[in-house]
Amino acid sequence: MRKVLKIAAAFLLMTSLAGFCTGGGLDNLESVVSWGKIGDSNDYWVEKPSAVEFGSYDKVALIFGTDDQKACGVIAKAMLAAYEKNWHCVPAN
Repeated sequence: MRKVLKIAAAFLLMTSLAGFCTGGGLDNLESVVSWGKIGDSNDYWVEKPSAVEFGSYDKVALIFGTDDQKACGVIAKAMLAAYEKNWHCVPAN
């Protein structure tokens, strides 16, 4: 049953990405991701401070699979070291 759910989640993610490429944008992807986790743990967005809108953050990566919070933290720390901005992780669902 879990395998079927993972396949369904992957299908929904892929169809959302198709919408992203045809003009639906990040809103479509955020909507699909918010429906539920992909894999064994909650999914996370890696965010960085927006260069356009003061006080807001831009989503730059979606981490999903297994142990997402830990993986997101590793990526955010690496980006912080490389680009010296306040990169952080926020739950996606």
